[in-house]
Amino acid sequence: MKKQAIIFMVFLVVITLSLKADKIVLRNGEVYYGELVGYSNGIVYFDVQDRYRAQTLRIPKIEIVRIEFVEETSPAQSQITEEDRYIEEMKRGKRQKAVTVFANVPWLDTLIDVREGQILFFEVKGTIRIGPGASRARIGPEGELKKIWNDNKPIPGESTGALIGKIGDSGAFYIGNQKREFRMPASGRLYLGINDDFLGDNSGYFTVVIYY
Repeated sequence: MKKQAIIFMVFLVVITLSLKADKIVLRNGEVYYGELVGYSNGIVYFDVQDRYRAQTLRIPKIEIVRIEFVEETSPAQSQITEEDRYIEEMKRGKRQKAVTVFANVPWLDTLIDVREGQILFFEVKGTIRIGPGASRARIGPEGELKKIWNDNKPIPGESTGALIGKIGDSGAFYIGNQKREFRMPASGRLYLGINDDFLGDNSGYFTVVIYY
């Protein structure tokens, strides 16, 4: 019996450190909800709280039918979203390269050669200004909210200032700040740029991590 008591005590100590008790069932049919806080000399200490007060129950081990536990989630784990998991899955197994795309410089050669159908993922940070003057609002890689058609832009109907890409001399495609996989439309060298008809008066840059 002494050996069993020791095993039971060790078991409770271990699960107390890693789990949160939410339900304890006694032989007389009573059920309590709370948190397991300890075990000593055959007595289980169980914190419960009703609508009026909190108290610690001292329950002999022999009176307990079972204790049901719920895993305690750490703050870091609770902050992981489905989007985070999706992004990590897209990155897995890929090489990566960081480049800087300046808003006032034409197409940046990433020095990455891709093949048609290859899956890439882009992680983009930073802001830029489109046009002269420090008073112009900064915009992110998604570009200006209002889409204005301009035949002189690489993608005429897409947002001005948006991050875009192209393969070799093929047509440009929109990247923006989309958290998704990009299937390459052709084989060749990958270039990144800004969707604008005149780059000379722009300022700022985007930092782009390419997973390929």
